[in-house]
Amino acid sequence: MQAAQKADGPWRVAETTPTEEARLQLLSLLERHEWNIAEVARLLRVTRRTVYMRLRSFGIERKHVPKIYKKMPIET
Repeated sequence: MQAAQKADGPWRVAETTPTEEARLQLLSLLERHEWNIAEVARLLRVTRRTVYMRLRSFGIERKHVPKIYKKMPIET
């Protein structure tokens, strides 16, 4: 009975397709690694070209994140 309640009640989780899960995983990795394509490719164990092709197939526009310079230590 509880399983039926969960399926129809507020606990119902939206189902995602494997393609949508792959898209969300790619976006998550890109955000976590500041859109560093090479780093994401290494983590996924694919080539950078594959990452670019996945971006195109998922319709994701590439973000260009400016590099933040390391702060110079302040001498006192």
